[in-house]
Amino acid sequence: MMIKCRNLQAKRLAYLNFDLAEGKILGLLGKNGAGKTTLIRTLLGFNKVNEGAELEVLGYQPGAWPQELKNDIGYVPQRFAGFDGLTIDEAIATVKPFYQDWDDAFAEKLLAEYGLPRWIKIRKLSEGEKQQFSIVLAMAYRPKLLILDEPVASLDPLARRQFIEQLIDNHCETGTTVVFASHITSDIERIASDVLLIKEGKAMISGDLDDIRANLVKVNCRETAFAKLDLAPFKPLSHSQTGADHQFLCDAAGQNIAALLTAKGLQQVQVSHLNLEDLFLELHA
Repeated sequence: MMIKCRNLQAKRLAYLNFDLAEGKILGLLGKNGAGKTTLIRTLLGFNKVNEGAELEVLGYQPGAWPQELKNDIGYVPQRFAGFDGLTIDEAIATVKPFYQDWDDAFAEKLLAEYGLPRWIKIRKLSEGEKQQFSIVLAMAYRPKLLILDEPVASLDPLARRQFIEQLIDNHCETGTTVVFASHITSDIERIASDVLLIKEGKAMISGDLDDIRANLVKVNCRETAFAKLDLAPFKPLSHSQTGADHQFLCDAAGQNIAALLTAKGLQQVQVSHLNLEDLFLELHA
């Protein structure tokens, strides 16, 4: 297991539990302030782990990695900072000696695709260009685990598409495990195999994305017999009422949930499957 997390608490996190297997791409989804960056900083060893929590990254507690494993983790922050007085080539020459697996050809390929002006001081680059360079630095040594904190937030749509396509190609080629934090559901759906959706520090949805789309459903029904219904077996994630109509999200777990609810006395039961964006909106309505 690349990441194992149990009962993790922090300033913005509440008893978080999830696993990430090697070779998977985890889409870490949530509104701004939901706890995504707090979780990432904890995975990187910048935040202390609470007593009673169990957290392993690459088989070790974050921050306690052997030296040889430290180079197996790549990180792209929300905003790139550093090397202001250097050109891109000078910055690469400074960073490259620290990574024995630095791939010159791959770095050149990324720089060419992004069209970065390598002779200009980094402080004169746009925010989008700085972020692209941050991505080059994180990916050029082919880390086993790549952690990306809102990596495309400052990129234009074309650059976002280029980055995601390059990330997918790199993943297919090397099997890199990825944690990709974003509030853009369309990016998560394009790239993720697994999803962890955080709301106010709590994991609302966690697991394989295909299973989530297959099993999490929105149910609409009339009020009759609803008050007597025990929803606990259906693991409801949300519930709202409009007049005599009730709506709730639940885990169908492969069952014919419309038939089950009708048998319990509910009327006009309608069940619909939602894409990730609709699930996100339902949970934050």
